[in-house]
Order: sequence, then C-alpha cells, then structure tokens
Amino acid sequence: MQLYAFDHSSLVLASHAIRDQSYTCPECHGFVRIRAGGRRQTHFYHVRRPASCRQHGKSLTHLQIQLHLKSLIPSLALEKRFLNRIADAHWDEEKIVFEVQCSPLSLLEAKNRCEDYLKLGFTPVWILHDRRYNRFRLTPAEEYLRSQTTTFYTDGRSFYDQFDVCHASKRVFRGPKIWVDLKQPQRKTLEPLFSRTWTLSFQGDLYERAKHDIGHLKKIAKRYQKRRRWAKWKGAYKYLIYRLLESSTF
Repeated sequence: MQLYAFDHSSLVLASHAIRDQSYTCPECHGFVRIRAGGRRQTHFYHVRRPASCRQHGKSLTHLQIQLHLKSLIPSLALEKRFLNRIADAHWDEEKIVFEVQCSPLSLLEAKNRCEDYLKLGFTPVWILHDRRYNRFRLTPAEEYLRSQTTTFYTDGRSFYDQFDVCHASKRVFRGPKIWVDLKQPQRKTLEPLFSRTWTLSFQGDLYERAKHDIGHLKKIAKRYQKRRRWAKWKGAYKYLIYRLLESSTF
C-alpha cells in the first residue's frame, strides 16, 4: 500500500491528493493515482505496475511508522533518494537517515544499506518493529545492526530502547522498555556498551540512562552470562552421561 507520492517536487499524502490526477512514485517515477472507497484506506496505485518497486509492497504498519516519524519531526523528508538508495526518512540538518524495518532483512542487505549511507555522510538509525524483531533469537541482521549502528525498536506507536543480555544469538534477559525521544539527537564521543554500539545517542535511550546505573547493569549482565556458562557445562555433562549409558553393556 502506498500512502504518498510526488506532485512535481512536493510530497503529497494520499488523503490530500485529488482524484483522477496523476502523481509520481518516489521510487520508480511511474505514474500513480488515488484509489479509495468502502472500507479501503485511501492510497496510491501504479497506473502501470512496474517490474520492481518496493513502494506498493510496503505494509500499512511500515507506512504508519514513517508518518509517525514525520509528525514527531516535521523537517523530515520521506522517501529521500540517494543514488541507488531511498531512505524511509531523512533529516538533512542532522545528517541522519531513519530506516524502518518491519519485514525480514538479510545480513548482506543490512550491511550494504549502512555502508552506502555512511559513504554519503549520513548516520543510519534503525527502527525495528518488535512484531518480527526483539524476539528470543536474534536474526543475523539484527545482531549486526546492534553492534554497528544506533538501533531502536517500535511497537508501532512509540520508539523504545532496552537493556538486554544476549549470548550466542539468543536474548537471555530483557529489561523494560525505555522510551526514546527521537527529536533530540545527542552527538558526542560514544563507546560500545553491553555488546552494542551507539553511533548516535538520543535523549532517554539506554546509553544516556546507563551512565547513572552502570554498576547495577553490569552485575545483571554478569549474572546471566554465568548462567549461560553453567547451562553449557550442564549440557556437556548430560551428553557425557548419555554416551556412557549407550556404551554400557548389561
């Protein structure tokens, strides 16, 4: 579903578009028009469906998160094109690109997007929907993004950070949600913390809050890492017992 298109150089929301007037898709530059009626939300459709265009394939949830970002930060530009990339949201004054991810993402695609934006001088900030991410098992892309970029999660209404402990691609401890104010980026010298990297900090995020309670959080991380080590020894012990029993003759 597509909720916005260009009228010349201006981005137009589907709810504000004029019926029977042609607009331009921000990705493939094909002509799009308004479709509405019944219980269907007003949206754009391609007059001639292109062979490859991700705009019509975006979920309503994805689009609503983009619009929510725009409502929080009015100066954001949606669907900004950078050479071979189209950013979900672009903050020119702060040199920030927001990437919203609600669908599966490969490790290679995650790396390529980050590298492309960094080469252009923009800091990527990732927002992962917790319907697919922030689960017990981390995907390779999620693990990479947490270790290389500023990454937050969303429930579709708000954006949040959290303290967690991960081991062997598994989330063994998860703290409460920490609401983040994306309107207030804080550029400073940042260091990796709890196997995560903040290339950019925002008011209210874990990096800012951890400064005041770093000792307590480190104790929690150490406690759960010890549990994982004990679980490994326990598994090895069980395996040894089973093998001994199998080899025994009665």
